[in-house]
Amino acid sequence: MVVWTDQERAYIQDIFSKLNYEDAGPKALQRTLIVYPWTQRYFASFGNLYNAEAIMSNQKVAAHGVVVLHGLDRAMKNMDDIKNTYTELSVLHSDKLHVDPDNFRLLADCLTIVIASTMGTSFTPDVQAAWQKFLAVVVSALCRHCRLFFPDYRPNTSVRNTWAAAKKAYLNLCPAAVKPQDTMVAWTDEERAAIQGVFAKLDYESVGLESLTRCLVVYPWTRRYFGGFGNLFNAEAIMANPNVAAHGVVVLQGLEKALKNMDDIKNTYASLSELHSLKLQVDPGNFQLLGDCLTVVIATRLRTEFTPYIQAAWQKFLSVVVSALSRQYH
Repeated sequence: MVVWTDQERAYIQDIFSKLNYEDAGPKALQRTLIVYPWTQRYFASFGNLYNAEAIMSNQKVAAHGVVVLHGLDRAMKNMDDIKNTYTELSVLHSDKLHVDPDNFRLLADCLTIVIASTMGTSFTPDVQAAWQKFLAVVVSALCRHCRLFFPDYRPNTSVRNTWAAAKKAYLNLCPAAVKPQDTMVAWTDEERAAIQGVFAKLDYESVGLESLTRCLVVYPWTRRYFGGFGNLFNAEAIMANPNVAAHGVVVLQGLEKALKNMDDIKNTYASLSELHSLKLQVDPGNFQLLGDCLTVVIATRLRTEFTPYIQAAWQKFLSVVVSALSRQYH
């Protein structure tokens, strides 16, 4: 049994009370199919999923998105026994549907983006921490049957591994994307415009602070790399910490280097990769955790402007940056 604080229960219940299932469910599934196109293979009977416009207008996708949220509602109503609540669903997806269990995590990530864009600033770091703990428990329960019958299987519990699997699938399915060992990644004009549009709307001081704060709150083990920053005891202390604020700006200014060198991101980050690997000895998975928190912050700021198309371009951009920063570790 997972231990939940009263505050965590309250946060999760409050999110559900504000969810419009007929709106959030379809949007979450649509984003999953658009941002991670290899997930479309499990929905062959849904008809036209040829492009983003077709997915957004597909009634079967919309209906199944509602089903997904009603299924998630069962976990909220059985928070003290989520594992057994999802036994039948775990068996169904493992034995009959043969769904890659990591897809549960991709869908959960897209649902988090939808919620962040809907709730805006009320989706605070503490709320996000409770919500992602809840989703992690749900995903673990849905993956349970796969572990029982395949003992060697280890679900990608870290976002680093989720990203690694997603990147591999993306590169295999999208010939326009270049393999990580190559110097240049192919970008469409639309992708470049979308990424530049996101940067144009970023206030580095506030977005940098909030992104790094979320990373330190939602993933508290990342605080080990900031021992010289002083008080990081809780979310309030982190948000008020001037060292965190200053470093958040540094992070975004560093990310801007990738924007200005999109055709050679790997070499642009060669020295930073070496610094974090050899001198700072940072777990490379933390790059993706921070990237995900930045994406959540952007969703809370841009809200409906952060469309699935923009998210797909943005996350491709971040995946290339993370790959470049992780290069020295390979």
